[in-house]
Amino acid sequence: MLWDRGTWEPLVDDVAAALKKGDLKLRLDGVKLKGSWALIRTSGGDGRSWLLLKHRDEWAGPLDIAAFAPKSVKSGGYFTDIIEEQAPADLDQQPRGEERARRSDEDSRTRHRHRRGREKGAPASLRAGA
Repeated sequence: MLWDRGTWEPLVDDVAAALKKGDLKLRLDGVKLKGSWALIRTSGGDGRSWLLLKHRDEWAGPLDIAAFAPKSVKSGGYFTDIIEEQAPADLDQQPRGEERARRSDEDSRTRHRHRRGREKGAPASLRAGA
């Protein structure tokens, strides 16, 4: 699934050194993710696990972008739909991912609707009733 699309630029002079250290500062300019971020290697394990953390900047806020915009920027589909397209035929009898995702979206919108309208600085397009 292609969840976001855009460009990035390092906020450090030596990207290789930052990755080796496990702490890369970068700026994202995507469809969904924007602004300053840090890519941090987690401790323990095999060293292959990383966290992407949002810095507090003009693009930071309380909106959960994964819940607000869960679909692929390429296909417009939900992850479950993409998986089901590649699944064996005997899974066709199970509830469709699109239906599960629609219900999940409705639940998410209901939970977040009351918060969005009360948040200071929330863009008008994200406020309840907008």
